[in-house]
Amino acid sequence: MWMFLVSTLLQSYGVEWYFQALEEYRYITIRSIIFKIISLIAIILFVRHSDDYLIYGGILALVTCGNNVFNIIRLRKEIRFSSKEKLCIIRHVKPLISFALLSIASSVYLSFDTTLLGFCSPDNSQVALYQLASKIKGAVFAIVFAVINTLVSRLSYNITNDKQKYYSLLKNQL
Repeated sequence: MWMFLVSTLLQSYGVEWYFQALEEYRYITIRSIIFKIISLIAIILFVRHSDDYLIYGGILALVTCGNNVFNIIRLRKEIRFSSKEKLCIIRHVKPLISFALLSIASSVYLSFDTTLLGFCSPDNSQVALYQLASKIKGAVFAIVFAVINTLVSRLSYNITNDKQKYYSLLKNQL
């Protein structure tokens, strides 16, 4: 539980949105693939028995934390946080806290169905099948979301800057 708590807290302060806004999909994809390969290799090497659930949970939490740590490191290279002007950071604390609480609440909500099924079922086979179906649905959702996110951001940019290109893109996508 502690590993997932740290993972959830770090996830609420991830800056994935920044790189999506800059349309740095190559960086996002390469980073994500590298961490998924590392986690797959770690799972194959270290998770051997059903008693290794803590190792499995640690690997999953490490993947999430690793993605966010790499994002923060790269963000520090792109944005200068030093300024001669006085910064008013206090005004951002309340929105950050509410965003963190909202992220934690949504993480709990998203994992509640699996937890409830685990409490209600006599063995864990139903939970495993449900999680497999949920992961397949999540992968399809991620692909659709990536396509929509890329398309909408490019279309919204072109509607204000180049209407001809906007109509051309829209016609090709439909």
